[in-house]
Amino acid sequence: MSEPTILDTAARPTARHAPVPLAWRGDGAAPTRFHRGAHPPYAIRWFGSTALLGHLRRVAASIVASQAVDTRDWMRPERPHELLGHAGRVLKAPVAEAGSLVERLGRPLWIDFVADTGDDRDVSAAVARLVFSEYAPPESHDGEILPRGDILLFGGDTAYPVATGREILRRVVQPWNEVLQEVGTGGRRRVLLGIPGNHDWYDGLDGFARLFRRDALVGMLAEWEAGRAHRAQKGVAGDRSRAALVRQLHLDELAGSVDLIRSAYQSLRAIVRGGTVHRVARLTLRGYMPIQEASHWALPLAPGLELWGVDRQLRRLDFRQRSFFIERRADRPGAR
Repeated sequence: MSEPTILDTAARPTARHAPVPLAWRGDGAAPTRFHRGAHPPYAIRWFGSTALLGHLRRVAASIVASQAVDTRDWMRPERPHELLGHAGRVLKAPVAEAGSLVERLGRPLWIDFVADTGDDRDVSAAVARLVFSEYAPPESHDGEILPRGDILLFGGDTAYPVATGREILRRVVQPWNEVLQEVGTGGRRRVLLGIPGNHDWYDGLDGFARLFRRDALVGMLAEWEAGRAHRAQKGVAGDRSRAALVRQLHLDELAGSVDLIRSAYQSLRAIVRGGTVHRVARLTLRGYMPIQEASHWALPLAPGLELWGVDRQLRRLDFRQRSFFIERRADRPGAR
């Protein structure tokens, strides 16, 4: 028998907060059928009109995100020790002056990493349940538990087909906040970090910044979060019979196309009339605090070890970002 190579995290905990046992999945056959979710927004039909219209926006984004006009040009990233200070305060680190986050915490540091998150709503919620669970590894003799991370890091393409504030809200923030309300925060806050992918750049990083950029009113965030999490769950409708009809008639594809056209029309109308387009002001994940001021950053994790968030835009790094990391490497030539 060949050695098992895949971990199966499908097992459900027996209690609300019990660790999920990690069991070997082995070489079992892959699923032969796929069912779309029961709640909108549904997965993007990548050969349909919604995806086509979404990718057409890339042309405009590529023109804007050029050397002539670059959204990152206004960014002033936090110095690594400043970002470290923000992270330490969010995690209530007992040591305030140490040179790395592990030293400030005085314990191991855990990081959750996800990417390509916001497509089908039900799949997004399922991923959230995996991220926010605790796990008991196989063959653990000392009761070791793999806890939920102190840092939640998004690795790009936060939502599809274009990561606007509205799509991030519908496809990530709302379903994830519902899961977070069920599992709770454990009475503590955690750090939220992100780097953008090409689908974030198709929106010029507008939606990305609304989720990951540090809130200027950070002191008031705790009071607002409860109300926002509650409002985010309103209007989440749709049963399986309606979902079946939508899947068969591709009405969600048509609705998505109309939505993109309406958004483009509203933007054009606002330009011609000198008006404004109303957008989601800020996006918040329950119990998580964004700490970055730019799409790129450097965080000292442990002595001699750093975590770098690099933004490749649609093609490459910009000059300011290259200068930022070159300077950081020169400051700590021995760090990994």
